[in-house]
Amino acid sequence: ARCRLDVAFPFGVSPTDCTIAPDEEQEVSVIFDPGHTGQRISSESRQKLFIQFENHTAEYTVDLIGKVGWPNLELNSTKLDFGTVLNDTVRRMEVHMTNRTPLSVAYRWCFAAPVGRSLPAEASIVADGEELAP
Repeated sequence: ARCRLDVAFPFGVSPTDCTIAPDEEQEVSVIFDPGHTGQRISSESRQKLFIQFENHTAEYTVDLIGKVGWPNLELNSTKLDFGTVLNDTVRRMEVHMTNRTPLSVAYRWCFAAPVGRSLPAEASIVADGEELAP
């Protein structure tokens, strides 16, 4: 029997056409493109692989599921406004973060300088009373 295989992006199948004799097997490769969204967020895609036969109305489907796991954080705040802070004083604020993915990840924080500018040489980060490298 001659058959045609079809699937929608972000999945692909090869070969897309084949002929299978009685009691013969045909191996096909199904691929998934995890970068299809262009975003660095966790996502799930669902499609169906369709198998149709030439000169026959029979049609088979295979459910396809592709999951992408990125180490995404959920932050309770995306902005901290320290207001006016006097010289030789410290004002401390907290950001709570939650890892909402099944991935076990380690994070490292750093200051991001505006484009075209650099951070002052004396900038540093203090965590648990210990100064970390800038």
